[in-house]
Amino acid sequence: MTKPAKRRSTYTAEFKRRAVLLCRGKPQRQVAEELGVSVSSLRRWIANSATYGEPDAASRHADDCMCMNCFRRAFT
Repeated sequence: MTKPAKRRSTYTAEFKRRAVLLCRGKPQRQVAEELGVSVSSLRRWIANSATYGEPDAASRHADDCMCMNCFRRAFT
C-alpha cells in the first residue's frame, strides 16, 4: 500500500519576510523549529529576502519587538 501524498505547505510573502527578520536575533535552526519550517526553506527565504518588500501596518509591532507570541498572533 502506498502512503498518501504529503501536502506541500505554502507560506505568504509576509510570513517569509517576518521569519527572515526573526533570524536577526536568533539562530536559524531555532527560528525554523519554532515556526515549524525546515532550515533549508528558511535559508532560501533569507537568500531571496529582497523580494518580500515592506511590512504592512498591522505587522510592524511584531517586527519591532521580535517576540514569537506577537509573530504567532499576527498569523493566526
